[in-house]
Amino acid sequence: MANKLLDNLLVIIDGSVGEGWRYIVNLGHINHTDYYQSCEQLGRGREWKLFFFSSVLCPIVLYFILAIWTLIKWSLLRSKRVIIGQPHHVKLPESVFGKARAVAVASEMSLPWSDRLQQEANKIACGQNVIGRIVGIVGFVAAMTSFGIYVHDVSDVVPDLEVCRSWLVTLEWQIDFGCNLFFLFYFFLRLLASNRKVWFLSELYTLVDYATIPTAFICFIRNRNWSGFRFLRILYIFWIPEVLQCFGLIKNRNEARLSQLVCHLAGVVLVGAGVFHLIENFHVVLENGHSYWKFLYFTLITISTVGYGDIYPLSAWGRLFTCLFIMAALGLFASSIPDIAGMVGTRYKYGGKFKLESGSHHIIVCGHITYCIAKQIMDNCFHNDHEVKNLSVVFISDDDPDLEMEALLKMNFTQVIYLQGDVLNNRDLERVAIKDAFACLIIADRSPERENSEDALNIMRVISIKNVHPTTRVIVQLLHRHNQTYLYNLPTWSAFRGDTVINVYAIRMTFLAMSCQAMGFSTLMSNLLRCYPVTQHRHAHSDLETETWNLYSAGFRAKLRVYRLSDFFVDLTFQEAARHCYSTMDLLLIGLFKRPYFHESGASGEFVINPASHLRITASHMGIFVALDSVSAERASVYCKSCHVGVRRPSEIKSCSCHSRKCHSRKCNLPCKAIPFPCYFKASYKY
Repeated sequence: MANKLLDNLLVIIDGSVGEGWRYIVNLGHINHTDYYQSCEQLGRGREWKLFFFSSVLCPIVLYFILAIWTLIKWSLLRSKRVIIGQPHHVKLPESVFGKARAVAVASEMSLPWSDRLQQEANKIACGQNVIGRIVGIVGFVAAMTSFGIYVHDVSDVVPDLEVCRSWLVTLEWQIDFGCNLFFLFYFFLRLLASNRKVWFLSELYTLVDYATIPTAFICFIRNRNWSGFRFLRILYIFWIPEVLQCFGLIKNRNEARLSQLVCHLAGVVLVGAGVFHLIENFHVVLENGHSYWKFLYFTLITISTVGYGDIYPLSAWGRLFTCLFIMAALGLFASSIPDIAGMVGTRYKYGGKFKLESGSHHIIVCGHITYCIAKQIMDNCFHNDHEVKNLSVVFISDDDPDLEMEALLKMNFTQVIYLQGDVLNNRDLERVAIKDAFACLIIADRSPERENSEDALNIMRVISIKNVHPTTRVIVQLLHRHNQTYLYNLPTWSAFRGDTVINVYAIRMTFLAMSCQAMGFSTLMSNLLRCYPVTQHRHAHSDLETETWNLYSAGFRAKLRVYRLSDFFVDLTFQEAARHCYSTMDLLLIGLFKRPYFHESGASGEFVINPASHLRITASHMGIFVALDSVSAERASVYCKSCHVGVRRPSEIKSCSCHSRKCHSRKCNLPCKAIPFPCYFKASYKY
């Protein structure tokens, strides 16, 4: 029997070598069309059933081998009466088949010598090491090469689905055979790495291997090739996002989503064209057939619902597949095209880079950004009373801005910029100029599915920012108080530089608790911090209600303001200064701020609320006022003891020509007005 098989193999090899030699001799007399000759025209008949049933029998044989191997493992473990390497602890019966032993499901068993081998195969198959990534990239290149050879074989010069030629003289068949040899190796590698081998044998890429690998060996043996299901290799196009991510070409989530949409749509279209080519050309030879490119054109106009009618299926199976393909692919096409167009447009619109102009400042806002949050931040930063100049707000988020957000950005395009990205990416941090940022605000989602996960994500954002630029001031929102400990343990976290944690729930509960002790405390603090205008009150029923509402409205408009103090307040105690401000200027002085002094390490400043009586005001102190507007608060900086003593109306206190009200700070050249927003906050902490 063995001798007979050897003789047949030698006859096949001799025939192939002889045909190859005849091809080399007549190389100059053979055109490209004669190079691919239809097997039916040569009188050799069709053997498509051999190709087809080899792919069908392949999974059956593998399932049978897997069952035999499982029985062998089960019998070996039964003889040892112990379970070695069982992944789960299961309570098993004491007696089975009359023997006291442990029994487990055979699919969860593993022999000792296979554990190490399976772990190494798993690392390579999952791309966890360098060898695994190289194997994955080579597999993708081999799949694209195999599909390219298929497209070359089914171009206009192809006379039939099944062509006959010597394998030894057909270079593209040899390359395709080499690719399938690699896929055979990769198939057994993935099979070895799989823990659930029954499910692995029915996966998508395993089915592709069934349809392509056996046909390559039939082509080598029979010196003929059948186009068949070779187009399924294009399904490896779904690997493109992973390959791009492996090379670092995908920078954010939107680019990954865009690549996935494009690859899925292209894969469906190319596979559909291959199926149409197989069905319609199955019984057609040369004259009435169509190439793969024409069916690709037919597939595109079909799923786009254009349907010119110049190409249409003739067979009943082709019409049936057209109906099924339209129902399956039309929804994918209709949903993918708008998403792809939108992502491509927003990629260029919000994918730029922030350029900081000289003499200006910018704040970075990241995290959970919505229209309401962006509106509140902008109202506070660009409030008229803050006298903020040359300040920009940079929003960075992975999500596309909605219509309300886009309208808000257009209204404030000179001061606000929106970029798509993630602060966890160092390249995106460079795009927002994190090293020159005045501060970075990290906003938390107040209603997430998992609150601890939201806090963990914000902590990771802080770590990413501090790794790039440790001295950047970070203000982060956290939902739970106990998560603040992780930030305090960071070596780059420093409260002296202004790093702040805002605990949402703690502030809310504190306001509620203080409101129980002091009526109206939460209302007072909310009115001092918010910046939106007063709404009109309903019609009052009495003069008392009108007077009460007027007083509340006046207090509602009052805000915290920091202004310099004139020379009149130097050497006065805080109590004396507060009494004079309230009686003469109609101002409420609640604290002092010591202006920063500058040295090589930065600036240092200090807030003091309601200081002790022994503290006297110096020229470096600034007052913290509760005032209605900036004009009222500016009275403390222009008050002159020579010109304004005896003034009865606070509105008469205005700037005079005396030089005694000038700033005495030798190291601060700012005018005697409200300290600007960036300078105010930058001087609030020690650098």
